[in-house]
Amino acid sequence: MLKNFDLIYTYDEKEAKLFGFSYYPTVYSMVDVGDVEMIKRKCFFVGVAKDRLEKLIRIYDKLELCGCNPIFYISGVPRKKQKRRKGIVYNTWLPYKSVLKEILSSEFIVEIMDKNNAGITLRTLEAICYNRKLVTDNEKILCSPFYREQNIYLLSCGSVLLSDFLKCVDKVDYGYDGRYSPVLFVDKLDRYLNKI
Repeated sequence: MLKNFDLIYTYDEKEAKLFGFSYYPTVYSMVDVGDVEMIKRKCFFVGVAKDRLEKLIRIYDKLELCGCNPIFYISGVPRKKQKRRKGIVYNTWLPYKSVLKEILSSEFIVEIMDKNNAGITLRTLEAICYNRKLVTDNEKILCSPFYREQNIYLLSCGSVLLSDFLKCVDKVDYGYDGRYSPVLFVDKLDRYLNKI
């Protein structure tokens, strides 16, 4: 691939080192979907099951036991593996504007990594940009300049109980500075092209 292109970028540092690609953290642009009322204690997940279905079900049950209102949209689940829960919707694909409306009406975003994903994910970016609390198993979040213990719960850490984190009503403000804007990435490419 490298001989066919001037540059190949990836947001995965491990992949960049393995294949000799250029690393760029990621790009994200906020979308205005209008006014949406936030529902207290609502926890939202959307994604394909892949290798994490059992973990997703366990997290869903844990959130429900904590008195939350989890809403999970899980795609790619065969009928025989669909465990009935009132807040799990199987194999229904949401357009991205609908995902954003769910995020904006949620107090918490749930991010469970699959084995092929590394680095900053779309769910993390949505949490940072839209000022939502994040429940995640992504340990790379600890390296993020936006990591705040009061806003992000790392499932493997357990420094506070999940139930206590979910009860905390602090206002969320990551102080997002626009660093993931696609405009900055285009500027970087422009500088590269001007050097050639």
